[in-house]
Amino acid sequence: AHMVLLQVGLGLSWDHRQMAAIANEGLARNPEDIGLYFDVVGTLLPKWGGNAKDLDDYINYATEQTKAQFGTGMYARMYSAAAEDQYGHALFEDSHANWDKMKLGYEDMFARYPNSPLRRNRFAYMACIAKDKTTLLTLLNELGSKIETSEWGPNPERSLEGCKRWATQL
Repeated sequence: AHMVLLQVGLGLSWDHRQMAAIANEGLARNPEDIGLYFDVVGTLLPKWGGNAKDLDDYINYATEQTKAQFGTGMYARMYSAAAEDQYGHALFEDSHANWDKMKLGYEDMFARYPNSPLRRNRFAYMACIAKDKTTLLTLLNELGSKIETSEWGPNPERSLEGCKRWATQL
């Protein structure tokens, strides 16, 4: 019900505080429904009238709220969703995403859930757009043949090739 209400609110351009309140009410009833956090992230994107500061504030808040269950992993997951929904390759230029925090979030996720090739591919893509060549090379080596192009952003085959080319340049 809360997810539907958030979709209605997005269509009616409700204030982001109102949207966060709806999500919080849903989470109070069912703390496992973490999809509500992602729904609020969607409403805070600039294309829906949000802005980078409010988005960052909310992602930090949601990361703190879910720390017991996910450590700092939600920070990485939510900024990855923001990249997917709007920012693309410009995530680190156009938002307040912090690569060091995001990297820690991914490392935290892999400590808890080590067998996740899709997320490891997304981590590699994020390392590329964050211009972290060392992390990108490490992840590409770990992935080997387990490349999932669907996790490499807009125009994924081209993104992957460009990232590989950049990573191996001297």
